[in-house]
Amino acid sequence: MLEELRLGDFGAISGELLFSSGFNVIVGETGTGKSLLLSSILFLKGEKSQVVNEGSFVEAHFALNGQELSLRRE
Repeated sequence: MLEELRLGDFGAISGELLFSSGFNVIVGETGTGKSLLLSSILFLKGEKSQVVNEGSFVEAHFALNGQELSLRRE
């Protein structure tokens, strides 16, 4: 399960999202960055992104079967 997503200068977003166990919903008005959050996860998986700047990063922390996994892409 995704527990934490950290973005550094990814498009127009820098910050940290903490997810709780269970169902999490990301809502907001048009233009608030929901698509950028999804793009950041795709970028973390290895896809190219046009919103990446010099020094951009995406970092995710997962909990899998009692183990922790951290991924970071710059």
